Amino acid sequence: SNEDLVDVVLPADGRWQDSLALPAEAIAARTPIRATLSASVHETGGRAVNRTLSRVLWPAPQLIGIRPLFTLAEGADANADAGFALLRVDAQGRAQPLKGAEVSLVREHRNYHWTLQDGRWDYDFSRRYQTVLTRKVDLGSEPVNLQFAVEWGDYRLEVRDPSTGLVSRLPFHAGWSWNDGNRGLDARPDKVKLALDRTGYRAGDT
Repeated sequence: SNEDLVDVVLPADGRWQDSLALPAEAIAARTPIRATLSASVHETGGRAVNRTLSRVLWPAPQLIGIRPLFTLAEGADANADAGFALLRVDAQGRAQPLKGAEVSLVREHRNYHWTLQDGRWDYDFSRRYQTVLTRKVDLGSEPVNLQFAVEWGDYRLEVRDPSTGLVSRLPFHAGWSWNDGNRGLDARPDKVKLALDRTGYRAGDT
């Protein structure tokens, strides 16, 4: 949200300093947010001088990071293990060990249905979420690697910090997806798109 905070006249030395209160939604945020402060100095008969300062605000001194051990855009392999690395760090990126982080694998089930509106058919779906498994993991000074067996479909990995109650979430897909951008608009589950890995080959190259 945008909010006008102050309107002051600068003293003779051109310096002004004060503390600014954060908006209520920023204080109540349960996820990192970016706060941007914009200032304009106006002079009679001249153009305004504008400056902007941005800072990322954390909801807690430490947060748990999740890094997928696969290409997130392509998704994990179906009917295989999906790997993740977990690490709890502070704003400077220093590891902050934690006992008993609560890790959950949640699967999304979709029920599709057709609708007829204004003489046109369209489809929609409803979501249902299933917690596949939950385990507790101790996080140390190095990333902890975890593996989870997944089938085809949409999932998310959730990691709860018991000391703050904050939850880190990473949505991901396993298996083929109709809108998989790396396979083009004509992607189909019964076709495989091939591409050359270099511009030229010699006899006997494989």
